[in-house]
Amino acid sequence: MNISMIYLLFFLFCTVSILQLSKRIYGYYFTPLGVYGIVWGLALTGYYMNPFGYYPPSQGVNIILCISYFCFIIGCLTTRIVRESVRNNKKRLTYYKKTYFVKRRNRIIMVIAVTSIVASLLTGSIYLIFTIKQYGLKALFTIGTVIRSDYLYGYSTGLPRILSGLLRFLGETSLFLSTIMFSAIYVKRIAKSYLFYLPMVSAILWDFSTMSRSRTLGVMLIYIAGYFLKKQVKERPFEVKKREYKKYIAVVLLACIAVLSISYSRWTSGVLSYGRSSNKFIAFNKYEVPFSVGHFYSYFTGAIAAFNTVYSMDADHKLWLGRNSFYALEFPLKLMNMSPFNSDPVTITEYENFVLTGVEGGIIGRQNTYTYLRYAWDDFGMIGLFIIPFFLGYIATWHYQTFRISQSFKSLCISLLLFNVIIYSIIISQFRNYYILWPLLLFFSFPRRLK
Repeated sequence: MNISMIYLLFFLFCTVSILQLSKRIYGYYFTPLGVYGIVWGLALTGYYMNPFGYYPPSQGVNIILCISYFCFIIGCLTTRIVRESVRNNKKRLTYYKKTYFVKRRNRIIMVIAVTSIVASLLTGSIYLIFTIKQYGLKALFTIGTVIRSDYLYGYSTGLPRILSGLLRFLGETSLFLSTIMFSAIYVKRIAKSYLFYLPMVSAILWDFSTMSRSRTLGVMLIYIAGYFLKKQVKERPFEVKKREYKKYIAVVLLACIAVLSISYSRWTSGVLSYGRSSNKFIAFNKYEVPFSVGHFYSYFTGAIAAFNTVYSMDADHKLWLGRNSFYALEFPLKLMNMSPFNSDPVTITEYENFVLTGVEGGIIGRQNTYTYLRYAWDDFGMIGLFIIPFFLGYIATWHYQTFRISQSFKSLCISLLLFNVIIYSIIISQFRNYYILWPLLLFFSFPRRLK
């Protein structure tokens, strides 16, 4: 039995054990502990299975993957130690609960949600109109990767780069702010809003105008998290009715149609985000399997393979001290050429370069996402690989528990965002995205009346 098979069985065992632990402690599988355990457990199991020829992981990467995995779990379990302090504050938090559900404060929440979704729809429509004007409507379905490439450099709309960037910042930040708000409103039943579907419509607008899939998938994941958290609301016990299933199913179907359409456009262009390939099949041992199978597999495991590559090759490692992980804070200043780091010879960009992860060519050979561990390592060195997972687990579980105990609207919003961060952590650090970090900072700064 080789070393990869040992790690495969180890992470498979850990996945099952952590899910059972989550169920035993919290009564549900859908918790920060359970979600991280299954997402990373299955991704690591698939990575060590390695059917398409990734480079073998170095011993250092094997150790890092194991320790960082357990650091997150320890962070989650550490909240058990401080749980009594949350219970001691239950009376104070209950005060928020009693005073929150008055019409005036509910209207504040609805005004923020409606204003943000209107801003997102308006800016998304403007962006899409200028993109169609630049390339033509047919181009959205034929040259998707050309539009995508131009978008990455800020030229897809034909507008001045600063104006195009400001539209993106305002529209995409408003999109995720409204998504969180409407999902939380639906979970808490603050209002029977018929605007539930609008964030998904806005996400599809933005993704078609930029030939991306991240916003649609992000909105879908937030709504799925809201669906599972809705079952855990204790304030007014209820069963999820069939008509509520239909709402969530409709959102997921909308997302799937949009993602498949965009993927088809980028595929038929002859270039994928992973590199150029015209083959319909890729090699699997002595056989050939459909290209889409390798695409799906590399989407969930390729970032781990890319982290193995950059960690093994980067002998002269430079510490960025937070600039990489929290690039989103610098992004608005960079748009206006006001960043204090403009004079640096080496700049940090929103998107990463491709690295080889295995056999040259095709979809398996190249990757430009590195999991959230890459950014923790870039910024804080070896200690960051353990401290960042620990604090992510601690903070996510703290707000999840606070929501469960006090039904806090603020903690519900933060939990919904952090579930998105946890799921995406096998691909990228979502804190680098301004449309995730800025809404998160806003929720942390919510005034007392909105808690």
